[in-house]
Amino acid sequence: MPPLVALRDIPKRLKSGRLAPVTVAVVGAEKEILAALARAVSEGLLRPVMAESRNRCEEIAGGALPGFSFLGVDGDDAAGLKACMEMAASGKAAAVASGRITPLLIPQAMRGDDRLMDGDAVLSHLAFFEIRKIGRVLAITDAAVNVRPDLDTKVAIVKNAIGTARLLGWERPKVALLSASETINYEHMPSSSDAAIIAKMGERGQIPGAIIDGPLALDNAVSGEAAQTKGISSPVAGCADILVVSDVESGNLVYKVLAHFAYLPLASVLVGGKVPVAMTGRADTAESKYFSVCLAALLGTQPKSTNG
Repeated sequence: MPPLVALRDIPKRLKSGRLAPVTVAVVGAEKEILAALARAVSEGLLRPVMAESRNRCEEIAGGALPGFSFLGVDGDDAAGLKACMEMAASGKAAAVASGRITPLLIPQAMRGDDRLMDGDAVLSHLAFFEIRKIGRVLAITDAAVNVRPDLDTKVAIVKNAIGTARLLGWERPKVALLSASETINYEHMPSSSDAAIIAKMGERGQIPGAIIDGPLALDNAVSGEAAQTKGISSPVAGCADILVVSDVESGNLVYKVLAHFAYLPLASVLVGGKVPVAMTGRADTAESKYFSVCLAALLGTQPKSTNG
């Protein structure tokens, strides 16, 4: 399977060879997520089960929602999320998706349930952006969950991203660990030394399944011309598949610049657990939410793989 070239490849792969729609449990009904789900239902991709009631969802959507099911949990996001997670944990749903709820409720609902995640697992946010100018898809992590990850957490975030990318067709994804500069400066820029350590771990095979380098500034990671101008020789520079940010603040800024200034379509998921969760920004478009839910469903129906 080749890597994703465009986000439209996600629903195509979800549909390929599949006779029945995939069940997804959804909490946080709002207009864009309902529009995204209605599109997926019309294409025969998904069977959404909404945490909220039919009356509530159809009032928000402004019309009937054929092909949907409803659990009837209105007015309590935590209770609705718990019901959705129970569906996923019991095998009744392949994935979970969120609409307009507080994002950090999601990992809280998963922790402590070994049906949803291993006790020592690290959950992380992973977003795929379609960069149309260069004709490929680029992943960014972590823009939502791990606020100030330490070195061990960053290693787990990298492994989560590699494992997901390999499931989606990247045989050996190229991972760039971002900092403000490609120069290591522990005292003034600790992210640069973390990046260097993780890159060395990759070089020695401690993080298999990918080509890893860092620290790299953002321009060096995505622009071969910028890397050449700065005299940087690296198998990742200019052609990174995955960008690993140093903390949630920088990741969230990159995510929102790409989504709301560059208007790039995206697919965003929570990974690292046993159940994938479509986890978009509350202001993301219906198109991006469509791709995100389809991606979570696709990951939830694929045989699990390691990043080794």
